[in-house]
Amino acid sequence: PLKEHYGAALDAYQGDDPALALAHLELLLGRYPDFPAGLHLLAVVDFRLRRIQEAREALERFLVQAPEWVGRTRILGHALYELGEYAAARDHYQRVLEAAPDDVEALLGDALAAWRLGLDDTARQELEAVLEQEPDHPRASYWRARLAWEGGANPEKVLALVARARELAPFDPALHYLASQALLDAGREEEAREEQERFQRLDRLTHALAEVERRLHQDPLDPSLLREKLRLVTALGRDGEADSLRRRLIRLQRGR
Repeated sequence: PLKEHYGAALDAYQGDDPALALAHLELLLGRYPDFPAGLHLLAVVDFRLRRIQEAREALERFLVQAPEWVGRTRILGHALYELGEYAAARDHYQRVLEAAPDDVEALLGDALAAWRLGLDDTARQELEAVLEQEPDHPRASYWRARLAWEGGANPEKVLALVARARELAPFDPALHYLASQALLDAGREEEAREEQERFQRLDRLTHALAEVERRLHQDPLDPSLLREKLRLVTALGRDGEADSLRRRLIRLQRGR
């Protein structure tokens, strides 16, 4: 039963069906509540489904059973950050980095938690360290531009950083909003309006996608919802996710 349910849950998650993965994990952990791999995957699925408190609880249970695997628990730092517990998030990210010093996602999380705690210099230093390891990291590139703007940097410098970040994530609404603010600071009002319009269009698509995903959690096999999600992720330039959704729709049509 362990192998059957865990394998089915992992297949469902990798097949972009987190709701089905959750169903298998609930069966598995109902019988074997302390199975570490199941608890870890449960946390990953919960976080994907924006069940933040549940993800936190699953990883805390996981660490009781497998404390030696703390290096695999950066999602606990993410959950604490999302819950507004920034000091606790930093503490956990640093535990992860002690065990897994090359984990750039934990380092990025630590940088953002430091920024939330008012440690701007630490945040900037850690962002630069992330980008030294991964120069094409989209989120780190966005936050480097964001912190430069927050810190009152020259608008043209901010715009140069935004331009670099947009090469990596051209459909990210946050980047268009940041560009609009830097353009306003630079006195380029017409360009700022154009960026604000792009931001609003992408932001609407992002919120519409969140609503479709919420409904899919209740009915993960609804083909009309899957087709709407496909339309939205395509409009947002998320090509890999679009390809996965097309495969799911084909499987549904074939009754698999």
